[in-house]
Amino acid sequence: MSVTVTRNWKGTPIHWLRWPMIASDWVKVATPIAEEAVKTEAPVYHGHSIRTPGKLKQSIAAVPYVSQNSATINIGTTVPYARFVIDGAAPHIIEPRKANILGWQDVDGFRFSTKVHHPGQRANRFPERGLEIVEPLLMDLFSEIVRKSFVVTAEKG
Repeated sequence: MSVTVTRNWKGTPIHWLRWPMIASDWVKVATPIAEEAVKTEAPVYHGHSIRTPGKLKQSIAAVPYVSQNSATINIGTTVPYARFVIDGAAPHIIEPRKANILGWQDVDGFRFSTKVHHPGQRANRFPERGLEIVEPLLMDLFSEIVRKSFVVTAEKG
């Protein structure tokens, strides 16, 4: 998931030499805001599981990148199950790969089975929700940084 501001060189008042400074200033301010917005929307599972509650939320990190044409904030996570939370999963059968039996613990104690019918998982588009909430703020911040760059230039000139 990412937020990108792309500079359209045709007819823009931003000179190409000022773009890296403007873009860098924006990502410094916008990166923590975007990261926190996605973390706020991330689900926290509190049921019986071997997973640590909040592990998905804690693993979310934002990395800024500025190029000649764009400023991007990439937001990602390191937990392997994140794609199933975000994209969902169709109902499926879970069978053991390296053993003959599956085992897990739930509220009733330990359970064992040769296969499990997983009911599936509805998609939870929390990154999109988080970024939609702060998108107007991020664009306003960018506009403000561009405006300030013109004020500084006018004062010097």
